[in-house]
Amino acid sequence: MEEAKIKSLLKKHAEGNSSPEEHAFLEGWYMQWNKERPLGLTSQELSSDLLLIKAHTPDLKGDPKRLDLWPKLMAAAVALFIVAAGISFYLNKGADQDIEKQMTKVPAQEIVPGGQKAILTLSNGARISLTDIGKGEVAKESGLVISKTADGQLKYELTGKGAVNEELISYNTVETPIGGQYQVTLPDGSRVWLNSASSLRFPSAFNPSDSRTVRLTGEAYFEVAPDKKRPFKVISNQQEVEVLGTHFNVNSYDDDGLTKTTLLKGSIKVKMTGKTAGFRILKPGQQSVLGAGIEVLDVDLETIVDWKNGNFYFYNESIQRIMKKLSRWYNVEIEYKGAVPAVVFGGEISRSKKLSEVLELLEHTGQVHFKIEGRKVIVTR
Repeated sequence: MEEAKIKSLLKKHAEGNSSPEEHAFLEGWYMQWNKERPLGLTSQELSSDLLLIKAHTPDLKGDPKRLDLWPKLMAAAVALFIVAAGISFYLNKGADQDIEKQMTKVPAQEIVPGGQKAILTLSNGARISLTDIGKGEVAKESGLVISKTADGQLKYELTGKGAVNEELISYNTVETPIGGQYQVTLPDGSRVWLNSASSLRFPSAFNPSDSRTVRLTGEAYFEVAPDKKRPFKVISNQQEVEVLGTHFNVNSYDDDGLTKTTLLKGSIKVKMTGKTAGFRILKPGQQSVLGAGIEVLDVDLETIVDWKNGNFYFYNESIQRIMKKLSRWYNVEIEYKGAVPAVVFGGEISRSKKLSEVLELLEHTGQVHFKIEGRKVIVTR
């Protein structure tokens, strides 16, 4: 078939718009050992694809939105994964790219993914490892019980009226290390999911006559309990987010250079702090990007909360952005050797997979290669 038509079908697959007949055609095209070799796959590499995708396919069954993009037959799932995880290279770079380069085999040493890990620092300075402690009561403070639930969440519960005088309110901090994440239920019932290398500072009891204010570094997803009398505020890098009750995500890592706030449900006010004034009101599906000012964009929400839902979801992302996410989750150092490919990736994979599995999928595009040395990943073209 003409190269242009193949490209057109692959693009329709990537967008989820192909018909059953087109699904079937691409399945046959791929399963016939890729005779035209536009992706540069040998029969050995294709066999490896089949085994690898078989191991990953069950992860997609729990996401109804993604199921429509995956045919029921395993062979078609393989073809479509190539579209989802790597075909953007073929579309963006053209078939004239030299992707016959021999792939560097990912080393055998395994680096496991992150998990439920965090440190709780109480107002008296005591530090408690939430990773090691069992379920049940963790600590007590005035009018408050802090406990760890059976599913590994930290929960704050008021036993009385709690503190009403601001001078008596104490502050706690939950920190996640690189390769950790954690969920906290605050004293007002609001729920917070902390991503890796993040921290949240909050009062052990919210003042009933003032706003509910917390401070964030890193990234967190918030589901705020409604309270019309007490706005909920999140203070992060040069930014303040104010809500009454809603769902939103704040990404404020220092090494990212930008603070991004994304609204999933309700309404929020994003305000710049410091010398530069200004604010924006976001609608669901919008993201504010804080730089010299506040830019508002329409975004794909699935790409924003993928980490909370246990996945990596890449949509037109550079290898640098991808490797930064992987470094935070797998606790590895990233080193680049030579020119870094100026291409983008698209695809989805579970965060529960070993690092070698994720890297192998990226390598199958033929555009990037990896070598693991201890806890360092070396990236080459």
